[in-house]
Amino acid sequence: MVLKEAKKSGNKTGQIKKSPIGKNVLKKYGVINNSGTKSRPRTINELYKERYKLKNH
Repeated sequence: MVLKEAKKSGNKTGQIKKSPIGKNVLKKYGVINNSGTKSRPRTINELYKERYKLKNH
């Protein structure tokens, strides 16, 4: 999985803005839940079940 490098903002504090793509990736893998707070990363088994639950009826 290749993540795009975050875009740097123009301010001098050196803060890095998260792109929407990055946030969506984090949501997909369960690092951020929908309210934007951090949660426990999902295990591989959980990701596997979610990915294949539509195919395996």
